[in-house]
Amino acid sequence: MKELPKINSCWNSIGVWGDNTCPELKKYNHCRNCTLFINSGKELFEKEIPEGYLNEWTEILSREKIEDEKADNSCLIFRLGTEWFGIDSNIVVEVTDFSAVHSLPHQRSKLLQGIVNVRGEIKLAVELYDLLGVEKQVDVSENKTKIFKRHIVIQKNKDSWVIPVDEVFGVVKFNEKRVTSLPATAKTAKENFLRGFIKTDKIEAGIIVSGILFESLGKNVF
Repeated sequence: MKELPKINSCWNSIGVWGDNTCPELKKYNHCRNCTLFINSGKELFEKEIPEGYLNEWTEILSREKIEDEKADNSCLIFRLGTEWFGIDSNIVVEVTDFSAVHSLPHQRSKLLQGIVNVRGEIKLAVELYDLLGVEKQVDVSENKTKIFKRHIVIQKNKDSWVIPVDEVFGVVKFNEKRVTSLPATAKTAKENFLRGFIKTDKIEAGIIVSGILFESLGKNVF
């Protein structure tokens, strides 16, 4: 079995599980909101994991994850409005902070938000609300816990998109047997893009078919 590259577990030294000296804590409030923490988790789940290596992550992840010894798939779960979705982790390049999107002149597509700078590269940002039939939510909650919007960078072959989302839950590993089928009745706009649902004790997320998503974006954006 190959050894995993050492992960910079700064959360254990200067983060909330360390001495709390990280300057980013003022911005994120908690390590789980930091993009470094989120992307480190994604990187970890994509590697072949030696026995016992996940013990540290099991202890520090404050959000519920699906426990399955025979997990054969993984997805990144995120929220749009009040609904949760999962997208195959193998097409997720990274999760970034929510940054400014610059509109394009004469853009006609409702899906296309504009362009965004990701680590010096200009990428197209697209909204999935209309495509998935999800209403945008106005946050009027009195919950004191701060929720951070994110940009998810996805790529399949040469096609790359940036998706603004309202919240990222995290990477979840699961067994395909846990995926529940779609209802046999007429499909909604949302269900046309889904292959099923995955449940945890707290949420139910619709798993997006990446091929259908990329095909639809290619047809409706340009």
